[in-house]
Amino acid sequence: DGLFVMGQIGEGVFVAERGQLNMKRARVASEKKMEECVVYVGPDVFFLLGHYHRFLLAISQLVRKTNCTGSCALGLAGVAAGKIDALIQPAQCPWDWFAGLPLVEEAGGKVQFYHYRNGKIEFLDKPDLPSYSPVKRNTAFIAGEPKLVEILCVLLANCWIPDAGAGEK
Repeated sequence: DGLFVMGQIGEGVFVAERGQLNMKRARVASEKKMEECVVYVGPDVFFLLGHYHRFLLAISQLVRKTNCTGSCALGLAGVAAGKIDALIQPAQCPWDWFAGLPLVEEAGGKVQFYHYRNGKIEFLDKPDLPSYSPVKRNTAFIAGEPKLVEILCVLLANCWIPDAGAGEK
């Protein structure tokens, strides 16, 4: 799509699209009605569909559009640029989210990390040491407009299917 997103802590996030030479300041999409929101999921969610299917069905009934992104980094850039209202990613490796995290936060967004352990969702205040494992996808997250992220986290916790088998850590 030709999306270039860059930022610096304390200076903001800037975006150029489709060959533009001038950068425009980017912000996470402002508060919208749920039925106007665009929510993307990472493709790995389909490997854990047994856990996520009630959650995905509930989201799809509440928002304008759901879609899948093939890249965690591109999804986070889309959130930071205000093109996507929220991104839901199942467990990822740190290199998938590490560079995009400060972009989303600097653009006014929130990234809520979580683990699925002991049959339930455990939300994290910040990534813990296992989140940085170089050998294991360990930390999932929802990124986006802060109030939307909160709503999606509640919905995830309420819709999670703990005994769905594969992917349980």
